[in-house]
Amino acid sequence: MNRFEQGSRSSENRLSRLSDEEQVRAVEKGIKPIATSTTLIKTDLPYLKMELPVVTLEIRNGHRVVVEKRIQADYIYYQPDQEFNAHRMKRMMENYITEESKAKIGDEVSAPPTGPEDEKYHREIGKLLGYTDEEVDDFLKRIYR
Repeated sequence: MNRFEQGSRSSENRLSRLSDEEQVRAVEKGIKPIATSTTLIKTDLPYLKMELPVVTLEIRNGHRVVVEKRIQADYIYYQPDQEFNAHRMKRMMENYITEESKAKIGDEVSAPPTGPEDEKYHREIGKLLGYTDEEVDDFLKRIYR
């Protein structure tokens, strides 16, 4: 029995803690509406492919410095009745531009975005992925610390 089939949403069984493949399997079973993965997973679910910038940072002399930029393929798997939301999520993710994603290698960047628009973005993505408010709150605490 997989973690998401146990029926509990305790801290160790949260949907947000599942691996990419487990998230996709949860969509197959109707437990989640949408899942994302950085790998192509064998499934009969429809999916959307997108390419997103990934930025690697290092702390140098107390400053956050861009040391690598690359494009990564991401996949959005969805239940057939969630096609509209999957396309909406793709647009949101492609349009979410941060200072980091605009910076060049060697540039210093400020702290991660923490404004109301950033929180709104992350809450909406979490909702589309089927996460509870508590799971989204925990995620926001981790990225904003």
